[in-house]
Amino acid sequence: MRIIIRNKKNPKNLIYWAGILPAQYFIFSILYKTSDTTVLFLYTFFIIRQNAHSLFFSCFPFSVGDLFYTFLLVYFIFLLYSLLFRIQRMYIAKKILILFNVLFFLYQIFWGFLYYKESIFGNSLSVLEAHTQDLKDLATSELSVCKELRKEVRENTQGIFTIPNIDSLKVQTLRDQEKIPKILRSGFENMYLNIKPSLYSDILSYTGILGYYNPFSSEVQFNSHLPDSQIPFTLSHETAHQRGIAREQEANFIAYLTGSESRDLSIRYSIHLNVLKNTLSILNKKDPVFVSKIKTKFSRGIKADLENEKKHQQQFQGKLNLIFYTINDLFLKSNKQQGNSAYTYYINYIIYYKKKIELYNSIRKKQKFSPPGS
Repeated sequence: MRIIIRNKKNPKNLIYWAGILPAQYFIFSILYKTSDTTVLFLYTFFIIRQNAHSLFFSCFPFSVGDLFYTFLLVYFIFLLYSLLFRIQRMYIAKKILILFNVLFFLYQIFWGFLYYKESIFGNSLSVLEAHTQDLKDLATSELSVCKELRKEVRENTQGIFTIPNIDSLKVQTLRDQEKIPKILRSGFENMYLNIKPSLYSDILSYTGILGYYNPFSSEVQFNSHLPDSQIPFTLSHETAHQRGIAREQEANFIAYLTGSESRDLSIRYSIHLNVLKNTLSILNKKDPVFVSKIKTKFSRGIKADLENEKKHQQQFQGKLNLIFYTINDLFLKSNKQQGNSAYTYYINYIIYYKKKIELYNSIRKKQKFSPPGS
């Protein structure tokens, strides 16, 4: 009998798998940039997979995606330990590289390609910057809306905004999205409620993460320890990802469209409060005097809610928060976005959108009252 002994220390295997990872990145990048057919095909696959995953994983009351990430982390730690303290290091290193290659491939066909999909506005807004006066006008109008809504929403005994029912909030978020034109919500119908609190909300608080979409399970996870004033906007943002809107500024804009006219006052208040905060954040670099002046006009309730958000942030502020902020910034830039500033860039979209609506209404009004033959 002939015995064949495989050489698990063959460095060629290690070089082969090490080379596949950058090769994948290069090939996917070329395909996405040069072939619209590839992106269209993968988007069709995304819709099929999204429906199948949402149907299956929505049956579980807990976050399956969090458990999947936990398994990956434990498995990676085991492999790393084996690499450092056990024999057959070449073999273990090859396993690690295979794992990275498989995850990268799945990530690309499940989600990564969407960053190369045409923007919901086309490419016309890629260099859009709002004028300072437009930002001031938006801040003023948003403050007025927030003050009115704040009178109608519920608050706890400490005078801080509170959500009466988180489950009804999830349902209403999906209903609100159905009112958005299909061209802006990527044409995908989200038929299953697949929104869950993260199993690791405590850890998310220390990282500064409000929520995230899991492309492997199609679940939306949110930090259940967030101040209530941040939860509705977070759900609207993450469910926009669930519909195939990958870019952060576009997901924020869809969140604005989702909740700015919602029948649920809690959603509307959270959406408009977020717009107000981000508009003032941008203006603070342009006209800090205006920002200081407008803050004096905050109602008691708005001040209490913003102070509550600030206390929550300060409670978990630390090195881990800074690390994840930096990692997220690099991740977004590697995916054709403006880094963490992408989250506030949607304010420019809102101003552009409002101007287009005003222009459209103005034209319709003129046409309506113009005499025949004019």
